[in-house]
Amino acid sequence: MSRTDRTPWFELVGLLVITLLAFALRLPGLDAQGLWHDELYTLGNLAGFDLYLFPGADLAHSEPIRSAGYWVVQLSRDSFWVNLWRNLVHEGHPPLYLFLLKTWTGLVGSSEVKVRLFSVIASTMAVPAMFLAGRRLGGRAVAVLAASLLAVTPFQVHVSYEARYYGLLVFMATAATWAALELRAVAPAPRRGTWAAWLLLGTGLCFSHYFGALYCLLLLALLIWPAHGERKRFFLSCPNAVATLPMALFSLWLPVLYLQTRSHGTGHWTQGHLGFIASVEAAATGVLELISSPQLSAPPAELWFVIGLLLLCLVVTLWSLREDHDKLPLRLLATIPIHALVVFTVDAMLDHHTIAVARYSSCLAIPITLLIAFSLARLRTAGVTLAGVFVLLSLQASIATIRGDRAPRQMLREAASYINTHATPQDLVVVTPSGPSLIGVAFYLDPATPVCAVPAADLRTIVEDLDRSPGQKIWSVQQHLGLEYESWADPTTPPSEHTVRFAGLDLVTY
Repeated sequence: MSRTDRTPWFELVGLLVITLLAFALRLPGLDAQGLWHDELYTLGNLAGFDLYLFPGADLAHSEPIRSAGYWVVQLSRDSFWVNLWRNLVHEGHPPLYLFLLKTWTGLVGSSEVKVRLFSVIASTMAVPAMFLAGRRLGGRAVAVLAASLLAVTPFQVHVSYEARYYGLLVFMATAATWAALELRAVAPAPRRGTWAAWLLLGTGLCFSHYFGALYCLLLLALLIWPAHGERKRFFLSCPNAVATLPMALFSLWLPVLYLQTRSHGTGHWTQGHLGFIASVEAAATGVLELISSPQLSAPPAELWFVIGLLLLCLVVTLWSLREDHDKLPLRLLATIPIHALVVFTVDAMLDHHTIAVARYSSCLAIPITLLIAFSLARLRTAGVTLAGVFVLLSLQASIATIRGDRAPRQMLREAASYINTHATPQDLVVVTPSGPSLIGVAFYLDPATPVCAVPAADLRTIVEDLDRSPGQKIWSVQQHLGLEYESWADPTTPPSEHTVRFAGLDLVTY
């Protein structure tokens, strides 16, 4: 590396400060809220215990009365390798996160905080990767702005301390975007190290999430192939053949994807297509969510500021094309509508509405953040002022998100704590439905507490026909994730003595 290629020390110091800020912002969320529905799938997979209610799983739709400690013991056993194939098929995602997390927990332990810490570290590593991508896109100012925005965005903070795939996905997508921009910048003769970085990061992106594979394909089609193409021998040219290797390796996994789709059948929670207009609205809402508060929990004034910032970004990006011969901003911008169009098409074919799940499309936060940073850098003083306002709003929103004031997760820990405080030893806890809700409540209950699980339709029978001892109460934990198509959200229970509402569930006493 020549002296002119080296990063100045003050840039390194600035990047270190931004990265430490990102890490410090994510740490408080590790134990702020208990494990929620999706995270319990991760905990089960680490133990080799299958929480899905599929044929051959370790749980059924109805589970008999056992102590809460019984279920905790099931999660403490290590059957990861014994049940790996079954759990990979039932989980429905590529395997990279699970393998890396298993390695991580083998080194540091598998407590609630340590399992989540892996995602925090992965999300934090995305910040320096974003700095590199921003510098390659538009220089030092774009790099600093892009890294700063990614560090404090509430959505990124929200998914960073979740024991699921999204922290790793964001890091892989950011790093792969840098590698693609680097390959394009040094075409037609990139160094071997640049190719190696793309092969490693592109492959990691594909095996982090299925939407990551789609984003990898977009990076290939919009950034890498046009720079290294030989029109007469496009796919046979050596650079393009090498660049396509991540997708070629991912294609070997497609038979497993087929098995995963079959195992989920028609019972997946995203079942049901939205139609074109509703899908467009969902895609636009998802873009807004990726750079604002999760589940769009921000107040209207904050959302309008973000909408205005996005529109300004679009205008500046298109205006800059007059003097931009490489059209890099336009290519990054194109990833967003093309991604949405592909997802809509697949949804229509499979009768799903994954386009409405913003976290699945976490990769799009990278081009959006880069384009915002690029636009604000073009606006100079006004851009820096807008960036400062955005950072301050994001910091405030991220802190509120960590506290649970915005988009709180399913409060299984809080419900279990309430039961521990108010129940007697003879009381029975009934969870509807089975699966993660049963395991999550049992995880936080006193070990001796009797607990069972039934479908919502059977709860009335339990309440009315159970032969109770004098003074015995039934505590009914009823999952409500706000999804109308969840059958257990129907009002199937008899009149209750008392109801306490938590985020994502109701605690009803009979």
